[in-house]
Amino acid sequence: ARTGRPAQLVNRTHADSLGRGWVAVDASGFLHAKLVGFGTRRVTQGCVDTCAAGVQLVEPLAGGIRGFFDISNGYGCSPLAVPGLVSFLAQYGDRFVRIAVVAKGAPLRI
Repeated sequence: ARTGRPAQLVNRTHADSLGRGWVAVDASGFLHAKLVGFGTRRVTQGCVDTCAAGVQLVEPLAGGIRGFFDISNGYGCSPLAVPGLVSFLAQYGDRFVRIAVVAKGAPLRI
């Protein structure tokens, strides 16, 4: 029986002894990513690669990507992971129509 939910295109977990990341993308263009623990280069790059794979599968008619990034249970990221994050944003940033980031800690002033 159909539930009316969009088809799930990607659902992957990446983990090591310091942390784990999870990414899911559905056909409507909703991308949900979560980090728990420390984002090592391997875990972070795995999540970035999964995000990229999901974004590539979303049809342009979906109206863009809506990203939800939950890092509220994360406590840092390897500086070696930054180039992969920057590359992802350079390549796919314009596909996002909305982005929400959930985090906790010291206030961030931009």
